[in-house]
Amino acid sequence: MAFLSVKSVEEVESLVDSFNLNPDIEEIDIVDSVNLTLAEDVYASISLPPYNRSAVDGYCVKWEDVSGASEALPIFLKITEDVQMGQAPLNALETDCCMAVATGSMLPPEATSVVMVEHSERISEDEVAIYNSVASYENILKEGEDVKKGDLLMKKDQQITSFNINLLAALGINKIKVYKKIVVGILSTGDELIEYNTDNELNFGKIFNSNGPGLIAAVKSTGAIPRYYGIIEDEFSILKEALDKAVKECDIVILTGGTSVGVKDFVTAAIESLGKPGVLVHGIAIKPGKPTIIGKVDDVPIFGLSGNPVSAMICFDLFVNRLLTKVKPETIVCAVSRNIPSSGGRQDYIPVTLTKVQDKIIASPIFAKSNSIGSLTKMDGLLVIPKDSEGLEEGNHGKVILYKGKGWEDDLLK
Repeated sequence: MAFLSVKSVEEVESLVDSFNLNPDIEEIDIVDSVNLTLAEDVYASISLPPYNRSAVDGYCVKWEDVSGASEALPIFLKITEDVQMGQAPLNALETDCCMAVATGSMLPPEATSVVMVEHSERISEDEVAIYNSVASYENILKEGEDVKKGDLLMKKDQQITSFNINLLAALGINKIKVYKKIVVGILSTGDELIEYNTDNELNFGKIFNSNGPGLIAAVKSTGAIPRYYGIIEDEFSILKEALDKAVKECDIVILTGGTSVGVKDFVTAAIESLGKPGVLVHGIAIKPGKPTIIGKVDDVPIFGLSGNPVSAMICFDLFVNRLLTKVKPETIVCAVSRNIPSSGGRQDYIPVTLTKVQDKIIASPIFAKSNSIGSLTKMDGLLVIPKDSEGLEEGNHGKVILYKGKGWEDDLLK
């Protein structure tokens, strides 16, 4: 099968953005929801704090009773109660009286301030000297000051963090509805492949399957669940059967290999045979990754990535990751260290390292063969050369897609 009309990167990004995954919804315990996506708006069931609480250790008072208190002229109050943590005060607070409280203690309705213990001296079991005046509601956390009952806490479609879970627990909310994690099927095609963890020797003509483990890890990094279907033989009926199974069991399917125009490249035919709309893209105006295939069977997107591991991993980041996370990559603009040629009509992605020279960030290309997996481990980012450009001259500026966790952050972007 010949290449279909080659699509631009912008056209492919628009297509990927139009895909709707529609994952199922489930109700789970809040502690299991971190990094998942909320499937409903969540409202506060109670106020927080649920009652007036002391913000300090000390004595709750009516603020008028201690007005004018100072080191020179202390005011003496009667202690009527030691309020126990986790219990409501037993009595009302009367004029010229106080109650001993700890941080977080519930306050009686009549208390309008709390004097810090540092500004007092307990004279006896039932009397204290106050050495500092306080303003109305000073050192008090008022009921609903943090969250009021009925407040919107979290919006549908936001990602849940540990801070969200802490708040939900404080409000007594123990279960929430979330979208189930996306399941991504991964198939590796190629008679030349053997699994990396096999006990068999690597015979001549064979290579270890690196794309399978690499894509499993990449899918996990997005928060989705990888489902690996192993190495699929270069036989149309076998590929079709495996692809059909993956489409029925997964939300997205990724295949590697079998995307070019060779005799054994059956991916496009297999996708077309399973249902509509079939193949939507067969060829993208980029390097690496021109043979990339994108299709759909019913509502399941299918990505046919090159068997070339560099191309497969870069195209995963450019397109599959975009669908899974809905997050655009972080980029910077920086000068290049040397001339970088490019052929017009395609968008090139060049692995680069980043260094800082006199407060300027410089991108240095890593020139390597197209299937050099080692270049991926050395790079700090991908330099993007637009399709209408013939390259960049030394000192010219270009956009670099950053790869976090590569070690450049602390030293370069200070």
